[in-house]
Formats: sequence, structure tokens, C-alpha cells
Amino acid sequence: APAGAVDVTFMTDDALNPFPGANSTVNAIAVYPQTAPANLRGRIMVGGDFTAIQLTARNRIARLNASGTVDSEFNPNANNGVTSLAVQRDGKILLAGYFTSVQPPTDVNPAGRSRLARLNLDLHVASLNVYRLRINNLNLNRLFGIT
Repeated sequence: APAGAVDVTFMTDDALNPFPGANSTVNAIAVYPQTAPANLRGRIMVGGDFTAIQLTARNRIARLNASGTVDSEFNPNANNGVTSLAVQRDGKILLAGYFTSVQPPTDVNPAGRSRLARLNLDLHVASLNVYRLRINNLNLNRLFGIT
């Protein structure tokens, strides 16, 4: 394929989903680094205002396999838009945006997080000593020293 051509093997379309992708805005994207656990390397994180990716319900944050298919084991459910995200070297995920809670399906109650959260590898919301932080075009990579 010529340089710049759409990779037709990524997020393939079919009769049920002729326009693959998200059903609303994607604001942030990050790829797991080579230092992440082996089973996560090359996977792709996306955050935004969407409620579905590839016809799969995902509230504002999703993880994709390298092929573009939705990772069925990841669904942290942010209650409002995700504007920025970063994957740490250890695979933990930092996210920022307009949300005030995150609730993975394994958690009975949502974890209150005002616009900034970190997700552990087991999808539980990590404790951060940062609350009510306003995020305005904040570069999370710089804030947390991620290269």
C-alpha cells in the first residue's frame, strides 16, 4: 500500500459495522510501551466522549488489541469525557478529563475521582492524593515524568 493509505486490516468493516471506529469523539490515544507487561505490549488506549467502539459499549475509555478489536477484559466506565491519557512504563493508565468517577465492572461502587485517575493493571482505581484538579490542556507525560 502507498504511504499514507488507510490500513484496511485495522478495525475492519463488515455488514454489521460498515463504518468502524468510535461513535463519538476520540480525544486521546496511547500505545503500551515495550516496558509494559508482555500481554499488553502494542495494545492501544483511547479516550474521548464515545460510548461505543466497534459496536461494543465502552464509556469514554477503551483498550484495543493491536488489530483494532476491542479488548473484552477492559471496561473502566468513566462517567464523562476523557481528554488525555498516558500509559506508564509499568502498564498503569493515567487519565484526565471531565469525569468525576470511574467504575470498572468488578467494582460495586464507582470510585470518585475528580478529573484525574490512575488505573491499576487489575482495573481497580488506584489511590491518588490529587483531588479536584482542573485539567486544561495538561500534558500528563510531563506531569508524571513519562517519556
